[in-house]
Amino acid sequence: MTMNFIRQTQQMLLNKKTLKNTGMTKTAVNRMLADYQWKKKISRLVENGDYSSEGLLAELKPMLDILASEPEQGWLRYICDVTTAHMYPDNFSADTTEERQRAAYFFLVNYRAMLEHEKEVRGFSPTDHIEFISEEYTSECITSREYERFRKYWDDNFITEFMRISREITPFNTIGHIGGVHHVATFVGMQLIDTDVPVDIALVSGAAAGHDLGKYGCTQQEVRRIP
Repeated sequence: MTMNFIRQTQQMLLNKKTLKNTGMTKTAVNRMLADYQWKKKISRLVENGDYSSEGLLAELKPMLDILASEPEQGWLRYICDVTTAHMYPDNFSADTTEERQRAAYFFLVNYRAMLEHEKEVRGFSPTDHIEFISEEYTSECITSREYERFRKYWDDNFITEFMRISREITPFNTIGHIGGVHHVATFVGMQLIDTDVPVDIALVSGAAAGHDLGKYGCTQQEVRRIP
C-alpha cells in the first residue's frame, strides 16, 4: 500500500498542472526527489501513521528551501496567510513571491496525496475529510453549475488542506465542524433522495461545506467572537 501511495504521489508531482505551478521540469523534479531521498522520507511518515502537516514539513523543508527562501512566519503559517488573503482580499493581504507560491504548491500537492492515503488507510472521517457529491447525483440539480464552480475553487485552492493545516497551528478546529455538518447534511439529503423526495443535493452540499468558511475572514478584532 505504501508503494502505491508513493507511485500515485509521484504521478501527481509530475503531472502537467503541478509542473506548471511549480515552474519545474520532470527531470528537475525527479532529480530533486532522488537527491533528497523523498521516497524514504515520505514512506517513513505514512508507516508511522504521521499525517500531520508539521511532520510532512519537517521532511520536505530541505526541498522547499531549494525552491524559495522560507517566509518569516514559517511555511505553514505562510500557506494559511496566502489562502486567507485569496479568500478575503478586503480583510487580508499576504507578502508573497512567485518562488514561495511555487514551493507552497509543491508542499500542498504532497499533503493532498498524504491526506488521500490517510483516508484510504484509516477510513473516511467526517471531522477530517470532506467528500463532495458525485456528478451522478448533482448533474440534474438547479445549482449544478454553481456547485462545480465551488468544487473547482475548493480543489484549486487546497481548501481542505488549508483547514487541516490551520487546525494544527491555531486553537480552532473549523474543519472538524464543517466536515461534520457536511457529512450529516448530505447523508440526510441522500436518504431523502432515495425515498423520492426532491432535494437539490448540490445546494445542500455546497451550503454545508461553505457555511463556516467566513470564520477565516474575521479580522484580528473579531477573532474572540469566532467560537
